[in-house]
Formats: sequence, C-alpha cells, structure tokens
Amino acid sequence: MLAMPLKNRLGRVLGVIELINARDDQGRPRDGGFTDEDQALIEHFASIATVALERTHLTESIIMRMIRMAEVHDPSETTPHVERVSGYAAILFEEWARRRGLEGANLERQRDRLRIAAKLHDVGKVGVSDRVLKKPGLLDEHERSEIERHVLIGGDLFDDMPTDYDEAAREVALMHHERWDGTGYPGILEGGQQRGRRGEEIPVFARIVAICDVFDALSSVRCYKPAWPEERVLDQMRTERGRAFDPELIDILFDRLAELRAIRAASPEEPD
Repeated sequence: MLAMPLKNRLGRVLGVIELINARDDQGRPRDGGFTDEDQALIEHFASIATVALERTHLTESIIMRMIRMAEVHDPSETTPHVERVSGYAAILFEEWARRRGLEGANLERQRDRLRIAAKLHDVGKVGVSDRVLKKPGLLDEHERSEIERHVLIGGDLFDDMPTDYDEAAREVALMHHERWDGTGYPGILEGGQQRGRRGEEIPVFARIVAICDVFDALSSVRCYKPAWPEERVLDQMRTERGRAFDPELIDILFDRLAELRAIRAASPEEPD
C-alpha cells in the first residue's frame, strides 16, 4: 500500500490518497511493490488534488456565507428552507433527467449544479430593504415592485462568471419567478414590449426551483401567514399546474411526494 495525505499549506489534512497492489505494465503484480518514482508521482498528484479540494471548500464556504447573509436579512430565507428547496430540487431533477436518459456522472454533475443554485435562489434579497422584506401585511404596488427586484440583483451577482456553477446560479436566481404561462417576472424585452418568459423558454433548473420554493413556502410559517396544511398546499400546486408551473414537473412532484416529505421531516424549521 502507498498512502499519501492531502495536506494544505497550514498542515490540515483534507483527505488521503491510497494505492494498493502495485502492478506492472501488463497488469501483473509487481515484485517489490511501489517504487520511489511512484511515490514522487503520487506526491505531485496529491499537491494538485489538495488545491482542487481547497477550491471546492472555498466555494462551499462562500455559498454558505451568502446564504447566511440572506438569512440575516430575510427571516423567511432560513437555512432549513434553502436546504429543503435544494433537496426537493435534486429529487425532481433526478426523475426529469431519468425520463430523458440522463444518467451516471453527467446526471450527478448536473444535479450538483442544481443543488448549489437552489440554495442561492433568493440571495438577491440582500439588496431589498428590511421594511419590505419583514412587512407582516400585504405589499402595496411600490413595495411589490421593490421586492421583485431581488431576481435582477441575484442574477447580477453571478453575471460574467466563468463556471457552470455560476451560470446555473444566475439562471435560477434570475428566473425562478417566471411562470409557465408567461405571466411571471422579470421577463424579457421583445419588440419594445416586456413579456414574461413562458414554457420551456424558462431553463429547467429555474422551473424546478420555482416549484420547490413555493411548495416549501406554503408549507412554512411566514411573517405574513401561518403554515398551510399539506392538503391545501397540494391543492394549490395542482391548481397552478400548467399555469405557474411546468405540468410534467408537477406530476413528478406528486410521484415523488413521499421523498419530499422525508426531506421536510429531516430539516424542520429552527424554533425562534
């Protein structure tokens, strides 16, 4: 066995690479096991892997800080809420992808992109005033316009970013309030007129998160409403099938409802 720790510059062990049963070029067991040359090669690989792991940890740390910023600013945007929305989204996507023959590493990568993007869907609320976010009653027209700006703010946070993860986060933050029937926001400018994106003009990640966000919000206490009973929540989701939401994805939600319930039970709201 050849084992090599993945240590960062502070000496923290991030992981370990282990190789067993050295073999020659023909795949036969090698006499004498691993060589000094093997060790030097693995040391080099370990240094590269350590950098990759540190970048991953940094990305995760930045994401969690952004979520906590949103949570401090908006009492409805709690850590359990974003974790549940992320978990629901992964389940809906897996079934949607399975129906299209997407599997293996490609499915896992796309699901991971969606998980991160879903956690950041409302991060743009950091740019909306507390007066509007924490208002217990109905919003007036001006306040509604202000809160709708959060999708533009969120999209701008990930604009001009180079990675697939940033692009997924931008799509979700910008478009998770678009509606299947074209009456959502922020919409697009077409022929000098503003109109909502409709149907499959809305990226699938945004269509999925739209469903998961509403499903969880209706099921939860908010400053302007109590939690709805599950039967009422499900009736509302059925009503909005083909209106606010992609019909196929709503069908998937009902097909996988037991798994969504399990996620909710595993991540309850924290008591005040």
